Amino acid sequence: MGIFIHHTIYRVILTLVSVLVFWGEGLKGQTPILSVNPTILSGFFYTENAGPSSSNSYSLSGSDLTPVSGDITITCLSYYEVSIDNLIFGSTAIIPYLSGGIPDIPVYVRLKAGLIPGNYDGELIVNAGGGATDVSVSCSGTVTCALPAAPIGIAADPATICSGLSSILSVTDPGAGYTTDWYTVSCGGTAVAGGTGINSVSVSPATTTVYYAQTRNTTTGCVSACTNVAVTVNSLSAIPAGISASPATICSGLSSILSVTDPGAGYTTDWFTTSCGGTPVAGGTGINSVSVSPATTTTYYAQTRNTTTGCVSACMNVTVTVNSLSAIPAGISASPATICSGLSSILSVTDPGAGYTTDWFTTSCGGTPVAGGTGINSLSVSPATTTVYYAQ
Repeated sequence: MGIFIHHTIYRVILTLVSVLVFWGEGLKGQTPILSVNPTILSGFFYTENAGPSSSNSYSLSGSDLTPVSGDITITCLSYYEVSIDNLIFGSTAIIPYLSGGIPDIPVYVRLKAGLIPGNYDGELIVNAGGGATDVSVSCSGTVTCALPAAPIGIAADPATICSGLSSILSVTDPGAGYTTDWYTVSCGGTAVAGGTGINSVSVSPATTTVYYAQTRNTTTGCVSACTNVAVTVNSLSAIPAGISASPATICSGLSSILSVTDPGAGYTTDWFTTSCGGTPVAGGTGINSVSVSPATTTTYYAQTRNTTTGCVSACMNVTVTVNSLSAIPAGISASPATICSGLSSILSVTDPGAGYTTDWFTTSCGGTPVAGGTGINSLSVSPATTTVYYAQ
């Protein structure tokens, strides 16, 4: 009803204007003409989800139209809409005319709502009817992105690493329809390997590096402002120098001293069996030398550690060879076991076999060697007093 009244009023007004403008002219057999001014409308604009755009207008006029009364149809193809009152817009509009003519009247155009971001250029608004050649107005406009929220909760875990290790970059999940792109240099700069369209990514920078994150709308491709996080990389310590075991070969039950050259202020040495970072040697953490008593031949591993950063070096190792103990001497005897002062006694043991011999001591094994008693299975002694002899 509202549209009917509107068109009725318009026809009455148009009739009066037409009578004044075209009074008495009648039809003269001239070519029907439709005219628009301007022929190009530009500057239509809105941000995604905030349409439609503001309207712009052009002037439409006509003369010598046939038949003498009829309608001019205004048509939009896809992305624009038109109105004759700047209130009700649609893909088409109808302008009735009388007496073969239309005075200059405004036609309003706007970029329709609901479009995805992009440029909408060169669409024609076609004006047709009255026997005249169609005339068009070319329209150009833009829908810009609605920027997603910038990434929140950006973090690197850990934020400080030793060279060769990794850190996990992450942001809070931006929600359905959004994802995160990671870069170095700047947002949109060098893409992080495996860091496109993912909310967390593992990185192993060689040097301290700032990483940049940007939220992206997976439908429109629109991206947010930038946030960043740094991963600090500490260099590795120098490998242990001068590693040694002294002695490198021991008998079972004895000890060897493991040592390295002092790595200098701010550094120390950690010792392991199995491998670096494996089983710590008892008393061997944070010390440049340590005593060990392995039960069997054992390889020991040393690693230099920076006492501030905790970064460790590559591994060095040294082996302590452990020889098993010989069997205790068998058949030990003194003949005679009792002597008069000034006489002699023969100390002896059963021959221990090829590759073995006997050492003789007073006081204790390893104590005072008996004269002539090293590396011999029997020897003569002439003690001045009752004496205990030890064989090994």
